[in-house]
Amino acid sequence: IVGNGLKPLLFNIQLSFSKLYSKGTIIHIIPQWVSYEEQTNLIKCKTIKIDCNDDWKIKPNNLEVVLSKIKNESLIIFNNPNNPSGCIYTKNEVKKLAKIFKKYNTIVLADDIYSEIVHPKYKSDYGYIKNYYNRVICGSSLSKTFACGGYRLGWFVFPDNDLDDLYNTNISIRSEE
Repeated sequence: IVGNGLKPLLFNIQLSFSKLYSKGTIIHIIPQWVSYEEQTNLIKCKTIKIDCNDDWKIKPNNLEVVLSKIKNESLIIFNNPNNPSGCIYTKNEVKKLAKIFKKYNTIVLADDIYSEIVHPKYKSDYGYIKNYYNRVICGSSLSKTFACGGYRLGWFVFPDNDLDDLYNTNISIRSEE
């Protein structure tokens, strides 16, 4: 899915999720980019926040406690590298989180907008959630990935053979823009 920047696409995915799963829950990892919460406030969907520890990362046991209490479909926004903290999850950390996402069948909305500008010193150990789990929608944009600030072109890539209902709901909503 291609659109006018990643920000409106993030909104549309969350809106699509809330329409498709009216009893579903969207999960925010704190700290987070300011628009995530504002977008879910506009949608008026159930939202849970998970605080990070002192190194700005969510710990697997904290994630599991939250997901174990959710009875309906869930979507978590996973921003790696994180904006605003700048923390970077390693491959090992992402693998551990992916196991928990899989256990609870959580949809992951991967805001990967900064993934291509990770410093080379850290790039070899950087973890992409899509490499360890299949229910991941990956998003990025031209402005960050190709250093073209001001150009409003964003995209989401859905997994093959999964999340078709969410994809089709999103396409229906997008057709009204």
